[in-house]
Amino acid sequence: MDQALVLIAGRISVDPTTCFTDHKGRPKKGLEKRARSWLLTAAPLLSPILEEGEVVRLVTPASSPYSMLELLTTGWVITYAKRCLLVVTDRRILHLPTNHALKPKRSISQIRFGDLEAAEIKGTLAKELRLTYRGGKKEKFPTIDGTSAKKLRQILGELNLGLQSPSVVGGRHSLCPSCGEALVSLSDDSRCRVCGLQFKTKKRALMLSLLVPGGGYFYTGHPVLGLFDALVEGGLLLLVVSGLVLAASGEPDIAPEIGLFGVLLVIEKLITIYHASHYVQELLPADRSFRPVGAPVGSN
Repeated sequence: MDQALVLIAGRISVDPTTCFTDHKGRPKKGLEKRARSWLLTAAPLLSPILEEGEVVRLVTPASSPYSMLELLTTGWVITYAKRCLLVVTDRRILHLPTNHALKPKRSISQIRFGDLEAAEIKGTLAKELRLTYRGGKKEKFPTIDGTSAKKLRQILGELNLGLQSPSVVGGRHSLCPSCGEALVSLSDDSRCRVCGLQFKTKKRALMLSLLVPGGGYFYTGHPVLGLFDALVEGGLLLLVVSGLVLAASGEPDIAPEIGLFGVLLVIEKLITIYHASHYVQELLPADRSFRPVGAPVGSN
């Protein structure tokens, strides 16, 4: 396989026999073009994380795991709000949250094959990657296209999960995009204990969700949801304030309307807080000017 490797961005070793072909092993220019584009976009984030000799076997868009409540309160938009890239190597699966255009958000987590008890592709029309960890936890990565799903099923079928050694951490866990350290136990101010990189915090996400219309979404990197939330919240707040002004001027029977809009405003706030508390778990660097750079790191 070494003779067939392709180098992308001067650092990322790719196996073209799996990354640039369909499930029957036939080279496809379209698949190669897409894979190269995604890997070039993700290269600044991947380069410091990939280990010596690690080879990319597949890259595919998907959606990050989300709860039923997130689906119910967001609708189908959740599949775009939680868009991600899955980079499957010969050692692990790297999970890169992205925006709707598949541009990585400077956040990355890993799934070591040794931490998995089972890995399957399921679904009829919409395919999803279903993972079961040795500790019993389960996760789903939905909205994988059919071609990638077939290829991923083949790659997963080649793994002998029971023979792979588990990591010290176990399960999917975030990595520092600056130094590659496993972000399992962050310091109290959400800094990487090795390089000191500061990450966005749940406390600030909650504060902005409460005080600023759409603030929690903007803070966690979801500007479209933030704009929509700001418009809805602003409209409800205007209706409540207008109702209070009318009530103060002696308008009769306005109390039920004020109560209704007030309840809707509270519900909207609670939904925003719930979403922001989940989105901030992607562990995004707090410094907006931060750019992932560095040398290869070892195993975590």
